[in-house]
Amino acid sequence: MILNDNNLIGEIPSFVCNLTSLEVLYMPRNNLKGKVLQCLGNISSLQVLMMSHNNLSGEIPSSISNLMSLQILDLGRNNLEGAIPQCFGNISSLQVFDMQNNKLSGTLPTNFSIGSSLISLNLHGNELEWEIPRSLANCKKLQVLDLGDNHLNDTFPMWLGTLPELRVLRLTSNKLHGPIRSSGVEIMFPDL
Repeated sequence: MILNDNNLIGEIPSFVCNLTSLEVLYMPRNNLKGKVLQCLGNISSLQVLMMSHNNLSGEIPSSISNLMSLQILDLGRNNLEGAIPQCFGNISSLQVFDMQNNKLSGTLPTNFSIGSSLISLNLHGNELEWEIPRSLANCKKLQVLDLGDNHLNDTFPMWLGTLPELRVLRLTSNKLHGPIRSSGVEIMFPDL
């Protein structure tokens, strides 16, 4: 279902949750409001869920982590708030995780698993705190990591330099501190 760049208004219609064979729900750049439906987590065939550039609010339903075929999750540029459910680090099929420019708070998921398919993680412009999780080192396919404009309080994560595919690293406007030093590995950040 591709309905981007229209002037759709109101809440996400609940009938969408009855489309049990739906693979793509693509509704960015509309005027949708209300909450992201909890029942979307029941559409087991869903591979793409994109609803960026709307006026969605409330918390991200943890039921979305039930979508084991999900490859792209983009809810960026809305008014979502609350914590990112920790279970999102367990979706091994997820390649793009974009929640930029919302009002998300709390910590990043700390359980990114070995064998993760994650290519792009964009959490820019939220209110996330604490540290950058070391489990991101398990995301060997990661090319883009944007955690800028948050409240992350950590030393510079030199260990990210071991990610072989990393091309873009944006950590601007956080509370990083301490020296930037090599951990003894000769080639750090080879493709930046």
